[in-house]
Amino acid sequence: MDLGPVMVGDWYHGYYETVLDALLRPLPVANIPMSNNNLINGENDFDCSNTSLPCTPNAPLATFNFTSGKTCKLRFINPSAAAVQKITIDGHMMQVTANDFVEIQPYETDHITLAVGQRTDVLVKATGKPTDAVWMRSYKPPPCWPTNCGDEMKAAIFYENADRFQVPTTSPGPNAYN
Repeated sequence: MDLGPVMVGDWYHGYYETVLDALLRPLPVANIPMSNNNLINGENDFDCSNTSLPCTPNAPLATFNFTSGKTCKLRFINPSAAAVQKITIDGHMMQVTANDFVEIQPYETDHITLAVGQRTDVLVKATGKPTDAVWMRSYKPPPCWPTNCGDEMKAAIFYENADRFQVPTTSPGPNAYN
């Protein structure tokens, strides 16, 4: 089951020209702009009190559908301006099958790390029960890029008979934040 591309990237609640002007000032006044949020497929909530720009309160999170016993293909892409992304799916392993255009020997892992512009294809075995719901997590490690907030983003993965009105309650794996 091919779930298609999954865009995982940072977001700035500022106008492009303002962010770029701050970054391109001559030294020593150059200002590395800090990202404000992290998005999966362009979705995540944001505290609108932190910006004067247009903002939608209580914005939805991205969701994905798994079917018990099936294998799902996800194509992760990091379109970030600057942030490295660390991606995990609570309670699931991923088999990395492709990394950009470089041939690789497929391997299993509980997390992937994507640099800016990097793409990775993974296969995930849907090992949960039909009523399960789990979190997909994307994390911007702070040492890799400065941030104001929004270091972590979550998307809900619902199995075929999960209650879609209840958010997942799963916990991150051991490598989600290291």
